[in-house]
Amino acid sequence: NVNYNNSLDFDVTWNRLCPPYPDCIDTNDQYWEQFDEECSDCDEGYVPDCNGDGDCCPESWVGDGWCDDGESSTSCNLICYEEELSDCDECSENQGDLNSDNEINIQDIVIIINCILDGDCNECSDINDDGIANILDVIYIINLIQCMKR
Repeated sequence: NVNYNNSLDFDVTWNRLCPPYPDCIDTNDQYWEQFDEECSDCDEGYVPDCNGDGDCCPESWVGDGWCDDGESSTSCNLICYEEELSDCDECSENQGDLNSDNEINIQDIVIIINCILDGDCNECSDINDDGIANILDVIYIINLIQCMKR
């Protein structure tokens, strides 16, 4: 039995978990504080646009082959979603920032490993410009991260 009111049994404080939360969680409990300022108020089937202004766009628009950068075709800016980058043929200005969140971190490593394993990498994943996304690009991103920590 898990005692949800005992931090030694159950403590998920200060994560980035967004509602809806399971019924067994007492969100008023002292062990339930979250970094939820980035949570979306979008209805199911919609995602927040990348402008951060609270607008919601159809989730089906992400990676649908049409560029949704807030300028070209629609007022929705979805360019911060990895699947949308190939729609707009744009790579992040920060080499290695595959999810365009202005940070090079473990998320970018996961993205490139997934695309390599799935065989669906785009030109943005070829970090070292050798014509193919592979383990060398993963190592390149790791080196970028290590250099930033120095």
